[in-house]
Amino acid sequence: MNKLILSSIALATLFITGCSSNDTVRFFGKNNTPATLSLTGVPTLSADHETIVANGKILLSIDNDAIFDFFKTKSQLCDASNTTNDPDRKLFCENKSTFKSHARFTSIVVSPDKAEIGFTVETDVVTPDKVVGIFYPTRPTNAVNFLTSYYLGSEFISFSPSGKNFVYQGFCWEAMCGLFIKNSNSLATITEINNPEYADLRTQKVEFVRWISDDEIEYKLGTELKQASFCTAVCSKNLCVKSDPAVVSITYLISTEDKLKFCNGADMDSDGYRKTITQEITTTTIACDSLAKTAQNIAVIATDGQCQTALKQLDFSINDGTLSIPPLDGWAGVSIAMCSCKPQVEINLLRLPGIKQIVWQ
Repeated sequence: MNKLILSSIALATLFITGCSSNDTVRFFGKNNTPATLSLTGVPTLSADHETIVANGKILLSIDNDAIFDFFKTKSQLCDASNTTNDPDRKLFCENKSTFKSHARFTSIVVSPDKAEIGFTVETDVVTPDKVVGIFYPTRPTNAVNFLTSYYLGSEFISFSPSGKNFVYQGFCWEAMCGLFIKNSNSLATITEINNPEYADLRTQKVEFVRWISDDEIEYKLGTELKQASFCTAVCSKNLCVKSDPAVVSITYLISTEDKLKFCNGADMDSDGYRKTITQEITTTTIACDSLAKTAQNIAVIATDGQCQTALKQLDFSINDGTLSIPPLDGWAGVSIAMCSCKPQVEINLLRLPGIKQIVWQ
């Protein structure tokens, strides 16, 4: 059964993630041990920066399994080349107590409804590099998610006014970083700023200034003050609709792996990446008045980066079950982007009733 279009409701209906002030939720400590906490408690950092706490309860510890495993397996700090001849590094990578004594949260940012907590972590190993992540206190699984590599300049910045989106900086090169805006619930990428295909192609620094609204920010690129408006909905030619459109709930699929593992120029395993697109994400979006527009909207929501940007500019069409996607304008690194873009689009759109095949013109 297709699960993409589930329901239609009026935008005037208010969606709130979280609970009322009298409700309680489950939080998880360093060994994923549940604790109970009222949402009236405001999460803060402990004095030693080793835990995130509220109302005297530990929500997240620096030696949480997910954090420890990230540094052990994904930070590159614990690669064999770094530990073989360095017993101190080896102990840091294998012993939680040692890891805890050398790692800390440098900062946290709490969303308006306290449903999400952005965090930045640093260690005494390869300082002042940092990694950015987001923590969902009420989720029993996948509560800790990392957003960047461990590198100089990574920083969680802030949530949008309602908490719908958040912004962080990362993937830096020579003190020049990219800005990334993601959806707080699904972690889908909404837009990227100053993030070319290769980080070393950056020529200017970008600095986040402020949120103008949930769908617009002000930032500084070099010395120039700029604004960026963004919205994943494409039913009204990429503009965020300000009237009262209908809203639908959709479920789409994303990959369980980093796309760069399969599509990076040296490796172009599009079929391998396709097999990893299995994780379901549910969100709400503006309802479209045709199947072609619905397909384009879902394609934009399900993708990110240059692929998403390019898809927003197109006009999809459908005839007798065949969905046609117009040619994309070329850009540096287009083949790498399309390696992951095509399977992401095809898997999600072929789930839609009425679409039998997809033709890339």
